[in-house]
Amino acid sequence: MALAELNLEPHNVVVVSGVGNAAKTPHFVKVNGVHTLHGRLLPFAMGIKVANPNLEVIGVGGDGDDALHAGLDGRLQDVARALDVDAPEIPRPSRWVDQAGNVEERGPG
Repeated sequence: MALAELNLEPHNVVVVSGVGNAAKTPHFVKVNGVHTLHGRLLPFAMGIKVANPNLEVIGVGGDGDDALHAGLDGRLQDVARALDVDAPEIPRPSRWVDQAGNVEERGPG
């Protein structure tokens, strides 16, 4: 819906995901998509943008994408912004299970 509201043609959009709760996002959006390796979301997205600057590249990360949290985090995100790559992180709700098997949702975390 958001892509349609922005008047983006599906063939001009690429959704890149890593692992974790956001991993299947490219499978649910009718655009070009890449499901990458653990922690490789931003390098893949940046490579796509460098190869074809006319594409709208969206990197979708979740709880399993270390590249959004550790190591070269700041540098990769700076380069991604300079290349006009969007990379939101999708939070995962925490689920707590007690000894009786009761499940409690505790919001993003």
